[in-house]
Amino acid sequence: MQINKVMSLLDILTSWLEDNINMESDLFSITM
Repeated sequence: MQINKVMSLLDILTSWLEDNINMESDLFSITM
């Protein structure tokens, strides 16, 4: 299993989303 790799990818994705879509980052935080 490569869970660590998936988690890092999720981290990168969430940071990218927060940078680009501030309003939806709140929804993301709730989802995570």
